[in-house]
Amino acid sequence: MRFSESLSGVLMRKSGVSRGVAAFAVCITLLAVSGCGGGADDAKERASASGKVSFDGKPVPAGNVVFMHTASGTMAMCPISEGEYSSVRNEGPLLGANTVTVSALDKADGQPLFGGGKSFEVDVAASGYTGDFALTAEDVMPAAPVNVDEEYPPEITQ
Repeated sequence: MRFSESLSGVLMRKSGVSRGVAAFAVCITLLAVSGCGGGADDAKERASASGKVSFDGKPVPAGNVVFMHTASGTMAMCPISEGEYSSVRNEGPLLGANTVTVSALDKADGQPLFGGGKSFEVDVAASGYTGDFALTAEDVMPAAPVNVDEEYPPEITQ
């Protein structure tokens, strides 16, 4: 059994959440953990990041802006709230070239607004990064609806 299957299985059995919500939670957890844990990147300088995020011209209610340092793969996750994102103090992106992706929800703990899609290449300076990300339906794949009442198939949970 793979780690992600066992973790999502535990999430669903213990809390009754759907397969989609559990998979989303596993992905976010893996993203958050992947940049942690010591090593050479801990000594590298981080900067603050902030800006606005919109989808089809409207502010994104919730989600995350994820910066991935091009050279090291170290990630920094900046939460989105009511169309604005900002990094947590001392946990912003590493300086230099970063690839940015956006995950968006219709509300906190809500439905995804879209699936995967466009990424952005940015350069983070020591003074910080301020930039807005505007996405349209043409930039992304449609979201699969998440049904929180959906039962996990019993043959997979055993």
